[in-house]
Amino acid sequence: MATDGAVLRVQGGVIQDIRPVGPDNAFVRALRGMLDDDPNYAKVHELGFGLNPCEGFFLYDNFLPNEMKLGVHFGLGLTPFTEFHLDLACTSIAVYAESGNQQKELFRTGALARVI
Repeated sequence: MATDGAVLRVQGGVIQDIRPVGPDNAFVRALRGMLDDDPNYAKVHELGFGLNPCEGFFLYDNFLPNEMKLGVHFGLGLTPFTEFHLDLACTSIAVYAESGNQQKELFRTGALARVI
């Protein structure tokens, strides 16, 4: 996920669709595989907006302050219904809300413009 992008469509708190940004990638394949193995991971149990713009503390392991970094984090899986809880900390992201045929951008990090 650190290098591979994905677009997820979430409706009613459940992931409905996953597609890669650009060519198919390892992150998208792994996430699809996880949802195929256990559909309970499709439910988003946690959604948090990180507003800390500081650089240098983002670590590539299980580290709680990653949730505070500028971006959005999604929590998938809720024990005892799933084996573990997975937090996806997304630092290059845009969040939209749809109502009928209208779409409104709610949140965007500056780094997203460099990714898409």
